[in-house]
Amino acid sequence: MKKNIIIVLSFLVILLLIFLVVSKNNEISQLRIQQENQMVDHLNQRDLLEKDVKQLEDKLLGVQEKLDENLENVERLDESLVLSKKKLSEYEAINLELEDALRLATEPGFGATYILEQKGIEDYRVLIEDLKEHNEIIGYDGILGGTMYFSDVRNLTKDWAFAFFDDGHYGGYGLYSFEITDNQDIRWKTILEVID
Repeated sequence: MKKNIIIVLSFLVILLLIFLVVSKNNEISQLRIQQENQMVDHLNQRDLLEKDVKQLEDKLLGVQEKLDENLENVERLDESLVLSKKKLSEYEAINLELEDALRLATEPGFGATYILEQKGIEDYRVLIEDLKEHNEIIGYDGILGGTMYFSDVRNLTKDWAFAFFDDGHYGGYGLYSFEITDNQDIRWKTILEVID
């Protein structure tokens, strides 16, 4: 009987050892599964982060392209501003000349007619007819087979004329300066033209 008890006890100890080993193996397996799950989660999170980083890089690239485009626009606007300031200065100078011409035209003994007479032009209509003969100074071409010509000319001052031009389809107006040579030849120069 003692031998049987020892065998049973030995068997129980072996069973207990087997149970402990199996239990530990289960714990180890569960830990491995947890570690594998954590690793998969980390890999998934890394993939998501990589996708987020890629999207942010793409957005950053888009923002950089927009920024470059805006900088180019600013540079073009700066150039346009410089040109506009230059044109403004030119127009201000023209305005001063016109103010001087108007002052001269209204002063007794110094009017435009008097000054033209001093240059040998007794009738200002000579200027008007002369400009009508110089359609080539109009800075716009006719359309639909039309040819630009001066349709109405006004002598403003001793140096300036204002004229309307058209080709029968469309037209505009302009400001023209003239110079009378010693030979009484008239030379015309376009100052400003605008199409309606």
